[in-house]
Amino acid sequence: IIFGFYYYSREREREALGLFNQAKQIYQKSTAAQTNDQPQTPLYRPALEKFEEVVVNYSHATSATKSFLYIGDCYYHLKDYDKAIENYMSFIHTSQKDNYLRQFAFEGLGYCYEEKEDHEKALDYFKQSLNEPDCAIKNLLYLNIARCYETLKDSTSALEYYKKAGGDGNNSPFIALAEDKAASFNN
Repeated sequence: IIFGFYYYSREREREALGLFNQAKQIYQKSTAAQTNDQPQTPLYRPALEKFEEVVVNYSHATSATKSFLYIGDCYYHLKDYDKAIENYMSFIHTSQKDNYLRQFAFEGLGYCYEEKEDHEKALDYFKQSLNEPDCAIKNLLYLNIARCYETLKDSTSALEYYKKAGGDGNNSPFIALAEDKAASFNN
């Protein structure tokens, strides 16, 4: 019985992974079709449907957990921020604490709340992303945090984070933007 259950579970994981990979290919085509950061929203719908199929049919598979992150991103690009938030939160609640993808879920939550013009919550989620272990997107998050502070009219904090984004000498692609923004605060 145990061997049969193990075989069945392993086979279900494999099926879920296959469907997840199909969905991810469609998703990647959607992101590749973006121009000037303007998503081609109709292209996200087929990816969304595949990721949702993974969650519905393979809810206990590892791929289902990852699917929540991508579902959140698809809904974000489709401008359904409440559903994006719901799915990012589902990913956070079902993933392991050491999952490196959590930083992207928190970042996505920040963007959703920014779109909903709740800059305080956006700021909180960007900071949570920044506090994730081995955060790979620190300079981008510094810019996001600075932008929120700027919107909230906290120029001191905004300047602090613009300086962090541009001043650590790590050849960030955001250095020029951060330096320009920091200079504008100094004038």
